[in-house]
Parts: sequence; C-alpha cells; structure tokens
Amino acid sequence: EVRASIAAHSFAGHIQQALAQILALHRLHPSSFTPQDAYKAALLAKSAGSLDLAKQYLTLHLDESGWSSASAISFLATLYYESRQLHIADKLFRAAVRLRTSAPPVHTLCMLASLLYRTPAHRPAALQYYRQLLGHVPAS
Repeated sequence: EVRASIAAHSFAGHIQQALAQILALHRLHPSSFTPQDAYKAALLAKSAGSLDLAKQYLTLHLDESGWSSASAISFLATLYYESRQLHIADKLFRAAVRLRTSAPPVHTLCMLASLLYRTPAHRPAALQYYRQLLGHVPAS
C-alpha cells in the first residue's frame, strides 16, 4: 500500500510527497527496502533537484544489485557530471562503457567523449569515442 501511494503521488506529479514517502519507507522499514525502491528514490530525488540524495540512493541500488547495470552506472555518472565532479563521472562512464563493450549506451559515449575532450591530452581518446558514436547514427 505504501508503494502504491508512492506511485500514485509520482504519477500525479507530487514528487516531493512521493520522495518523502519512499525515504520514510527506507527509514522505517529498511529490511523491506529493495534495490528497485532505491532506484525509484534516486529518480525522485533527481526530479526534486537533490543530486546528492539521488547519488546516495543510486549508489545504494548499485551496491545491492551488484554494479552490473551499465545504464544505472551511466545514470550515476550523469549525476556526478551534473554535480561538476568530473573525475568521478569520467571513471563511472568508463566503467559503463566497459560493461557494454559490444553496444555501449549512446548517452554514455556522448558524456564520456564530452568529458575527455575538455582536456587536450585526452582529445585523441575523445575522438575515438566520437567515431564510435558515428556508428550509432543512421546514414542519411
């Protein structure tokens, strides 16, 4: 019933109420708090403008689920990027690319290339990622 209320609040656009409820769920019933709840808390925190809280819950999600999701790691990297913690963002984007070497997420490649291109010494690596991105663009 609590999860249904969280979903109802979030669908209705009441992000702060949904976030408050999911944080209360974690605080009052930590043993029933799932990795999916942590991911939802991260999404709600991001939507509410709290990058630090979003990073905390996304890290909890990854800790509980084994750091095997390239998209979740890329999301965490994006949060660090938006927080201007570029060194951490770079390491996380690289980890996400390594997890999905056969088909890295386009967003991850874009962000990693953008980060690398900022430093002249890393521009050759950035160009490599940009070239890889061109393989994802349909020919016109």
